[in-house]
Amino acid sequence: MNNKLNISISFAALLLVGVVQTHTAFADDHAEAALPSRYVKIHANGNELPFDAANWSCVQDLETRLFWVASSTANSVSFASRTFRWGGLTSRKVRLGKYLGENRRDLARQTPATELNFADWSEVVVQRRKSKLCGLSNWRVPSLYELSGLTRCESGKKSDLDIGCGKKQKPYAIDVKYFPDTKKGYYWSSTPAGVTNTAHHAWAVHSSDGSDAPRYRGSAHYLRLVGSR
Repeated sequence: MNNKLNISISFAALLLVGVVQTHTAFADDHAEAALPSRYVKIHANGNELPFDAANWSCVQDLETRLFWVASSTANSVSFASRTFRWGGLTSRKVRLGKYLGENRRDLARQTPATELNFADWSEVVVQRRKSKLCGLSNWRVPSLYELSGLTRCESGKKSDLDIGCGKKQKPYAIDVKYFPDTKKGYYWSSTPAGVTNTAHHAWAVHSSDGSDAPRYRGSAHYLRLVGSR
């Protein structure tokens, strides 16, 4: 009798363990879906998409309310593999210089030096505006602060503007679930750099760790456009 009772108890315990394990696995699989996301996927026509949509053209950052070109389609509208020299439509004039801490840089003195400007990215800005990609017609190259605000460390903390996350992130200091077209390298901001007395540099942010750097404007770097409503 005791043996039968023990067997029954053991069998019931095994069933309970199985139920718990199944429930835990289900919870793990759906944890990401249950947690509120910082981002919303946007169709090329401007409509919001569900979090599990397979194809999207833009992403809205709910923290900043900004929209970013971030195509996951085969015919990418994000010109992800192209690089550009600095300059063109929506480039800024005010230079930022030394780091002040707390993700701020000092306003730099203007320089009498001749500015080095190119017009490489004007074409893509005009194209995205004319097509009203994702319902927006004010696409532009982001400022240093806007671009840096898109980065995050593996710890979940915002990367430091100056040193980034302190080390390379896996795979990048940006959420590749929403920005799958991200490439390894620098991305241009529209902000000129004023850490030297020349006008030949501008700020760029590296995708690997989120750190910024004054880059020679003739360098070839990636681009990600931003827009707003």
